[in-house]
Amino acid sequence: MIVTALKPVRGSVSFSAENKGAPVEGVGIWIDGEPKGSTDAEGKAKVEWLLAGNHSWRALHGQDEVSQGEFCIAEITEIQLVDMWIEVEGREGEKTYEWHPLTDTVAFVMEIKNTGTTVVDHWTWSQTSDTGLKVDLLHPKMPAKAWRPFAGNLLASDYGRDIVMKGDKVEAINPTINSHQGVVLRDPIGEEGLKPGETAITEEKKVYTEFLEEAVDVKSAELGTKVELQIVDRQKGFMDSVIAEYKFGPITFHDMRARTRMKGQVKVRWEVSIDGQAYNAKEVTFTYL
Repeated sequence: MIVTALKPVRGSVSFSAENKGAPVEGVGIWIDGEPKGSTDAEGKAKVEWLLAGNHSWRALHGQDEVSQGEFCIAEITEIQLVDMWIEVEGREGEKTYEWHPLTDTVAFVMEIKNTGTTVVDHWTWSQTSDTGLKVDLLHPKMPAKAWRPFAGNLLASDYGRDIVMKGDKVEAINPTINSHQGVVLRDPIGEEGLKPGETAITEEKKVYTEFLEEAVDVKSAELGTKVELQIVDRQKGFMDSVIAEYKFGPITFHDMRARTRMKGQVKVRWEVSIDGQAYNAKEVTFTYL
């Protein structure tokens, strides 16, 4: 009988077993002293999600060892954003992309999978958005050419989280404003981190206006001036943004007030990365009711 280990592909190794050209079923494959399955009717077996490094293997037919060898898995660090969705308080477990932004409590949920060959204990997600929401300038009066570009930039919400996770603990920080955020793991992972092939689901739940206030704090840091969020009418969805100082050419405007009706659609792109290396992203359209 001949059992062959093919060249590893990422974190997986395939085996074939044959006897005089015929496939052999039921040949047990052991990796590093642990059973990993047996060959099928076609004499094939595949072992996936192995860690980077050197590994030894044995092939057993019954109680007899029929072959053995070694192979090396290359080091690959990689994660994938599998899914992202919203759950509104009172409708937990129901995926949605629409809610009332000034009244609802929502959970942002993300499912991440380790698709590499190393243990992952930290990663970053970043968000960019494009909104078609209407913004009206209430004060002061200024030319449209000065105001309109700023209005679009005011609603663009670009921020993210630096995540460190081990066991059942998560530390999440908004790197732009260095603020800790309440992210939790729905299920614990290994103490070392997320192993190859494993998934983690994170959840961040709070009143949605707190997410908006965080976005305003990020905008303040980007613009170098204080921006304040004021709710005008929660039920109808009106809120004001008050900008302490805005410069347009040689002119400086103070205490600008812009009103937004938080109803309509917002296109959002979430991207995941590790140490600055981006992997994949997903785009969705949220609807503010």
